[in-house]
Amino acid sequence: MWALRFIPRAPLGFGPMTCVRMAIKYRFWGADHGAQGYWLGRVLICVMRFSFYFLFFFSVIVFLSRSLIDWGWFFLIRLLFYSFLAP
Repeated sequence: MWALRFIPRAPLGFGPMTCVRMAIKYRFWGADHGAQGYWLGRVLICVMRFSFYFLFFFSVIVFLSRSLIDWGWFFLIRLLFYSFLAP
């Protein structure tokens, strides 16, 4: 299929781009493989969506937790500093 030429291959192993290529291939060539190819394409698309959402929310949670930890240290140091300055 000509559109698959513009999607880069994963350099190592079974990467996300390989998953994209296989999903597109089995979505459009499902008639050649019967119902099995159609459902394989559906499953691959669901796997891609799940992995994207998981990575997105995991990165957001990590970012927020790191920023909250930084703010917590900031307030703790400020509290200690002002408590020593208090008469």
